Amino acid sequence: MPGALIWASAYAWYATQVGLTPAFVTEWLPGQILSGLGVGMTLPLLGSAALAAVPGGRYATASAVVSSARQIGGVLGIALLVVIIGAPTPATAAPDLRTGWWLSVSCFVVCAFVAVFLGRIRRADEEPADAGSSRIDVYLPAAVGDEDPAGSVAALPLFRRLPEAVRAEIERTASDRHLEAGEWLFAAGDSADALYVVR
Repeated sequence: MPGALIWASAYAWYATQVGLTPAFVTEWLPGQILSGLGVGMTLPLLGSAALAAVPGGRYATASAVVSSARQIGGVLGIALLVVIIGAPTPATAAPDLRTGWWLSVSCFVVCAFVAVFLGRIRRADEEPADAGSSRIDVYLPAAVGDEDPAGSVAALPLFRRLPEAVRAEIERTASDRHLEAGEWLFAAGDSADALYVVR
């Protein structure tokens, strides 16, 4: 909310302080500083808020949806700005641009108002007990000697939630690699052609 209000104040500054004669330091620079602060305090936090409750397995898709929504919003915002400004002439350019700046101010004020209702983001250990079904659990590796002596991938936390047919296919196609102490499995720059599970 503070970021959106600061960003709104940047465009309010432009609309009220920028004149027709060049004056970068006194008229444009303060607005640029406010705008930069507003961007830094608004966009990263909005992106984080949009993705905060997404389960880990769906993070990439949700991130893409957020990015697409932001791009669509930008396109619609520019289209609305063009409609409002219209086709300015040299005589009407200044007041038309001020109208565009006030439109930006109103958009950021609306953003600040909506941000009030986002609420506090819960940490994973603060979630209610019934929220467990929507979370991806993170497992610690088993201690040495705890692995399944038969070598079944079903015993490994990484594969535990896979359907049985998928696990059976992995077991059928997987192969063991035995390494001596000090022997390298792979090195930086090697092609990523396999998934290794350290037992």
